[in-house]
Amino acid sequence: MADEIVTGRVQSTSDESLLAATGKTWNEWFAVLDAADATGLKHPQIVGVLVEMHGVGAWWAQGITVGYEQARGMRMPGQRADGTFEVSASKAIDGSQAEALAAVIAVVSADLGAPASVSETAKYATARWKLDGRESLLATADPAKSGKTRVALTHQKMATHAQLAPAKEQAAEWLRSAADGS
Repeated sequence: MADEIVTGRVQSTSDESLLAATGKTWNEWFAVLDAADATGLKHPQIVGVLVEMHGVGAWWAQGITVGYEQARGMRMPGQRADGTFEVSASKAIDGSQAEALAAVIAVVSADLGAPASVSETAKYATARWKLDGRESLLATADPAKSGKTRVALTHQKMATHAQLAPAKEQAAEWLRSAADGS
């Protein structure tokens, strides 16, 4: 299995970046985890193998574990450890954190109503909308360079994989509208 081409994985980190950060490529990490019989382990246990036995930092261990779970059919792209699905879109928007978040809140609220919560005092300003069932939409504003703020919209706790593409498209549209001031 270790030499098999990875097909069910969303590759957001290149082999070069992973090698520079951890000393191994994706397939080398997959071989390590296959040798540890990681397909029979739960997510936190796989992370533990990487951190405790191989000295991988916690952030990288999470990413390698998700990639491995996707590659071995243990998790679909966009699927969280609890079985729900999540998708995000982000965009740099002109203005301060408060201004960018206010622009996104205005656009999203036109479709969904007012957010259930807003926090502007934390390091990253956020707003959250409660959606159907357990689902929610989280806006996070993170100061960027040159007078811009990176805003991410994350649709969380979706029940099915089929919801991912439409949710990402909607989030991207809201961010475009907020950036354009419409």
